[in-house]
Amino acid sequence: VDENSSVDIEDDPESETELVRRAAELVKQDFQPHTWQAFWQTAVDGRSTAEVAESLEMSTVAVRQAKFRVLARLREVLE
Repeated sequence: VDENSSVDIEDDPESETELVRRAAELVKQDFQPHTWQAFWQTAVDGRSTAEVAESLEMSTVAVRQAKFRVLARLREVLE
């Protein structure tokens, strides 16, 4: 095996995606379901803050805070 043929995780989108998926599963346990849903629906599903706030019966500020908190925790886990 040529040492130049080894795959670095930063150069392999599939490995990176798997790493993020695993981190998300770990982090999900740290949050209340509505917090996770607010994050997921805005960050992953691409729904607007206002739309998610209405559907989850949360304020738009609470939805933005939920997204921020989950993203911050994900960054910690992935570092």
